[in-house]
Amino acid sequence: MSTEQRLSGDVVLMTNVARRFHLHGQSKSEIGAALGLSRFRVARILQAALDQGIVRIEIGLPGAVNAAISDQLRAAFGIDVAVVVEVDEQPLAPLLRSLSLATAELLGEALTSNDVLGLASARSILNIGEELVAFPACTVVQLTGAVSRPDALDIIQAIRDLTRVGGGEARVFYAPIISSDSAAGLRRNPDVQRAAELFPRITTAVVGVGQWRPGLSTVHDVVSPADQAAAAAAGVEIEVAGILLDGAGRPAPTPLAERTLAPTFEQLMAIPQRVAVTFGTARTAAVATALRTGVVNALITHRAMAEQLLAQA
Repeated sequence: MSTEQRLSGDVVLMTNVARRFHLHGQSKSEIGAALGLSRFRVARILQAALDQGIVRIEIGLPGAVNAAISDQLRAAFGIDVAVVVEVDEQPLAPLLRSLSLATAELLGEALTSNDVLGLASARSILNIGEELVAFPACTVVQLTGAVSRPDALDIIQAIRDLTRVGGGEARVFYAPIISSDSAAGLRRNPDVQRAAELFPRITTAVVGVGQWRPGLSTVHDVVSPADQAAAAAAGVEIEVAGILLDGAGRPAPTPLAERTLAPTFEQLMAIPQRVAVTFGTARTAAVATALRTGVVNALITHRAMAEQLLAQA
């Protein structure tokens, strides 16, 4: 193959990867899986596309933070921080990417090497580390077990991405968020214990907020229909970082809670900054309750949800 032919092939590959990433909102992991490339090679190809002028980036309004609505949301709920990104609710991939970028930017500005960051399994933050070029050298702790889906290990990857960039310590463990019986055995795992011993030192936690409905909660979707119904009968309406809450934002007494590998409600509430990163207006009622009751005191979301939250406030 001649140099000209090889270079032409490189350009085609760079264009393909760049279109998938910048226009279609696919993550580096998704692009790598589709094209048979490692996510690190995808990153190198994207950088090459920038260096060679195949991709030119301009800063504009789409995906920007809406400062006015952010301020209104913060005032309406009396919370410390609100960040509202100007991204449509659909398609989902660009929305998740914008939320991850906003979260990474907020954390990068707010945290120092003295902080301890806790991350819970939540779809809204699984790609948080993919775009980072800088991050504080803080310790990052896994708050919950992983979900039993193809993206089950992404919470671990997200934490490792953050600490790889920042140079801090990662406290992770390989365990599911739901056990078949009591989670007590999982909590005796040395890696789980090493993570849990840092819970009292966590200064900022990043969590998702779920409604106890199909497709709207990490925990709901990985348990059996019988467990889903039993939890609903016990009053579960909201899930935050694997913690099951009723409609008033209080822990709901249900056997499923004993099988969930997550912090206790008291451990979560002892963390000074509790940041919810959430999307989908179907979750608005749960998010509003979590904000009103102080379960979370900071929010990163998109405009459609922010507007519905303001209407409820």
